[in-house]
Amino acid sequence: MKIAKGSELDLKGDEAARDAAPSTDMPKPPLLDIPYSFARDHGVLLTETDGTRLQVAMRDGADPAALLEVRRYLAMPFDVDLVDGPAFAKLLSEHYAMDGSAAAMADSMGDHALDDIAG
Repeated sequence: MKIAKGSELDLKGDEAARDAAPSTDMPKPPLLDIPYSFARDHGVLLTETDGTRLQVAMRDGADPAALLEVRRYLAMPFDVDLVDGPAFAKLLSEHYAMDGSAAAMADSMGDHALDDIAG
């Protein structure tokens, strides 16, 4: 099967039409997210989205200049909610919590492997 733009598809026969038809049960692409280290260090966290507008929590006392980088990174409009330090810490830990298998995998990789991934 060739992946192409809709206008470039050459539909010949029922099989091609079936292959080209969009599937309604495909999973949605993963949501954009702010990297954990940036969120923790700069006090900004993506909390929710409705598909057209994002919601970002900002820790009380965090530098608002971080929102410029968040805007550039996400390339989407967002609203900002100011939250106090303890509430932000709770949101951060809940948002980036890993299940046991993911935590075990991350632990087994070590710092060197993470440096390789980061480039």
